[in-house]
Amino acid sequence: MIDGEDMFADLGRLVARHRVNNGKRWANAAWALVIAAASGWLGLWSLLGSGTGSGGGRRVIGVLLGLTLVAAIIAVTQTARAVRGGRDEFVEVREHGLVHAGRRRLAGWSWDRVTAITVKGGEARHALERHLGTGYTCVLRFADGERVRVDGLAADHTAVGRVALAKCPDAKRLTGAEWQRERGGWLLAGAAVCLAAIVAGILYLAGHPDTEQRYLDPATGHPARHSVPGVPEAGIAVITIGGLLCLIAAITFVGCFVRGRRLPR
Repeated sequence: MIDGEDMFADLGRLVARHRVNNGKRWANAAWALVIAAASGWLGLWSLLGSGTGSGGGRRVIGVLLGLTLVAAIIAVTQTARAVRGGRDEFVEVREHGLVHAGRRRLAGWSWDRVTAITVKGGEARHALERHLGTGYTCVLRFADGERVRVDGLAADHTAVGRVALAKCPDAKRLTGAEWQRERGGWLLAGAAVCLAAIVAGILYLAGHPDTEQRYLDPATGHPARHSVPGVPEAGIAVITIGGLLCLIAAITFVGCFVRGRRLPR
């Protein structure tokens, strides 16, 4: 790694500078946070205050809570990348190497220090990918353990990957899915936790059955009975929706594990 702006002359003339639009990341984080707050409040209000007896009502609550989770993940991810990159983040492609400037880093590497290149995607397929910058990702890993990530929010982002592939013929080409093989144990552990949560929810419902309670009807003066639910409707809805989310997560974890086993080494 080469630190210090005066040393970047060793990397040759400047070919192109790709500025990263981190202002858009802050805007993305803001609207995602608003969506997460609104949908989360509506979901909890529906869950706790308006009854969840119908299947349609539970599906609506599930959609709202799922939207909350997705929007929250987007907000956290966009915020983290905006903070890490800073206001003036850019990537410079030079004749003999690459320079990256972020909030806490100004560093350069020659092309022969690139050990692995991951390129995924191309031009954005729809408006959401274009706004989030997720349609394209290029990750360059270097011999010193550092890495530079370029996505769709960098100007002329695809050019970085094209130049890196041309300049670094000996660097390892990765698909971005290698983590599924490297972290297979964690994927299986996550699936086991999700299944354990589902079993715990079922056991909790089985351990709290409905009961009958006798009382004296004041209108007739005769004994009467009424059913007392062991678990309130809101609790059943929470366990049901949580169980479905855990099931989806478990299937996803197992699918990633199987896919990772099939990847070529």
